[in-house]
Parts: sequence; C-alpha cells; structure tokens
Amino acid sequence: MTEQNLIETWIADLDSDEILIRQSAIDNLLAAAAGAVEPLIAAMQRQKGRQAWEAAAILAQIDDPRWIQPMKNMLMASNLIIASIAAATLERFGESVVGTFIDALPKCRAMTQMQIVGILERIGDRRCVDLLMDLLSTADSADFQYTIIQTLGALGDARAAELIRSFQHHENHHIRKRAQAALRRLESQSSSSDHSS
Repeated sequence: MTEQNLIETWIADLDSDEILIRQSAIDNLLAAAAGAVEPLIAAMQRQKGRQAWEAAAILAQIDDPRWIQPMKNMLMASNLIIASIAAATLERFGESVVGTFIDALPKCRAMTQMQIVGILERIGDRRCVDLLMDLLSTADSADFQYTIIQTLGALGDARAAELIRSFQHHENHHIRKRAQAALRRLESQSSSSDHSS
C-alpha cells in the first residue's frame, strides 16, 4: 500500500467507533506530518463528523504553513467544533491574525463569535474596537452583549465608553454588571493616562 493510500485509510479511521483505532490513526497521521497535510485539509473542509474535526486538531499540531489559510476559512464553518478548533489554533498567531478574526466575526456562527471576542480580548489589539461597537449596537443576545462589553472594557479604548454607558442600567443583571465593571476600567485607565501626561 502506498503512503498516500495509508494516509487515506488513517483519515477514514478517524471516524471509527473504536478509540484505539482512532488514536492509532492520529499517531500515524502526526508521524506522516507534511505528507498528510493536504489530505487532512481536504477532510477538514468536508466538515463531515468526527473525521473533520479530528483532521483540524491534527493539522494544528503539524508545523506547516499550508493549513493556515484553510484553517482561517474554517472560522465560518457550519460545524461548530471545527470552527472552535480553528479559532483556538489561530489564536497562537496573535496580532498577525487580528484582521482575519475581524473579517470572520460578522460572518460566523454565534458560538464562534463569542469565542473570537474572547480571543480578541486576550490578544489585546484595539483594531477590533469599531467592529465590536457595531456588533454591540445590533446584538440581540444578552450573552453576546456582555461578552463584547467585557472585551471593550479590557481593551481600554475610551471611544467605547459612551456606548457601554447606555448598558449600565440594563434589565439583565449580567449586562449591567459587565457594563459597570467596563466603565470603571475605562475610567481608571483614562485617569491614569491623564496623570501620566
């Protein structure tokens, strides 16, 4: 059996009900490394079941630039597990992928949006502030609203203060608490920058 045939067999085994067969396939695909990248990308892009998200998780462990763009495309995947793996995998690239996250954010599913907003908070790059403010103005999910408010507070951009202020008396206590905490952060950052100037 050629290496390519073996790789396809291992990829098929990622769907096995037997955990030992799946683990053996994962180990073999990781060992094949660069030789397995293209077939793994194809399996991920099919978005079919366990095989697709196992393929995404394996790619994340192989040092090869070929999977980066396909992984970026998976942020908009309808399969939420693949989208989640893609977001977590791309986070390691930090500020260099902020533009990708900004582009994907309005187009991806709600759970992925929440994850990306959290990632943007951890990366701490203010390029996303305008988009987050737009999304906060139109969001109809309380979870999404308070996640954005928290991130805007953490990013510390004073432009967001007025919008966040409109949520500080919100009927939802989670939103209210996050808005008040975000405003305190923004105000303390603004007063410390006043003192330093």
